[in-house]
Amino acid sequence: MRKSVGILHLFFIAMLFVSGCAAGEKGDSSDKKIRLPDMAVLKSDAEKGNKESQLLLGALFNIGEGVPQNDQQAAYWFRQAAEQGDVKGQVYTALSYQEGKGVAQDFEQAVYWYRKAAEQGDVQAQYNLGLVYTDGKGVSPDDQQAFYWFDKAAKQGNAMGEAAVGLCYAQGKGVAQDFEQAVHWYRKAAEQGHVMAQCNLGVYYGSGEGGVTDYRQAVYWFQKAAEQGEMRAQYNLGLSYAKGQGVSQNDQLAYQWFSLAAAKNSQFNTERDRAKGVLTSSQIQEADDWILHWKPKLSKFTMAQSRTLTD
Repeated sequence: MRKSVGILHLFFIAMLFVSGCAAGEKGDSSDKKIRLPDMAVLKSDAEKGNKESQLLLGALFNIGEGVPQNDQQAAYWFRQAAEQGDVKGQVYTALSYQEGKGVAQDFEQAVYWYRKAAEQGDVQAQYNLGLVYTDGKGVSPDDQQAFYWFDKAAKQGNAMGEAAVGLCYAQGKGVAQDFEQAVHWYRKAAEQGHVMAQCNLGVYYGSGEGGVTDYRQAVYWFQKAAEQGEMRAQYNLGLSYAKGQGVSQNDQLAYQWFSLAAAKNSQFNTERDRAKGVLTSSQIQEADDWILHWKPKLSKFTMAQSRTLTD
């Protein structure tokens, strides 16, 4: 919940325009080739006040496509579009101020522009505004306001917002504590591939805090998160195999998952070594080979976030 959505897909925004798709050109999609617009015409249109051109020009300066990469010019043109009410221009202007990219860092200005976009219904702005109220940068910390904006994003189907709302209900921050609601929102985010929500959902099913104890469901969600590389889920999945809770008891699989978790944090070494101690040499060799070649299977959501999130 501590990451804000970064400059979202600006490359793809730029390519959408320069491929002719945004201009409504006809023809099979396979015929469309990425090409740059006439930069002189684009800049002229932007200078005349065309907000779509302003947004696109900002995107091109941001990624250095067709023009030299220039954060100051990107921020300038995003601001021009924002001042005309363009919602994405407002989001990108907020991010520019939040990150100090192309402008002096100014959290109050970031809040101002996030609010402008959030009030127009932009889901990324709503989520980011929730983070701002959680962290108290540019505004006084306010858990109720944070929940309000997270809830707005969640109700538009935003997985980050759904996970944040689940966490608010789980912790009773900004809203009355309600474990059933926490599970409800974690599930929505988990089904979209949100790894933290998947792990937390496993914890709730395993502990029964959400009103229902279901070890099979716990294992199901631990597996989803563990396969994406989530350390806690890997440990909990190993524990499930070690105890035979929700799955057939299997020391080799316990050792494998404990090992992946222990590679990230030595506090899991004891469980890893205990599981290893009951295995045969051939089982250890097979397990170690699996561990050596293991790679995370990222969900589409996680892959998208890895491209669009900034610290």
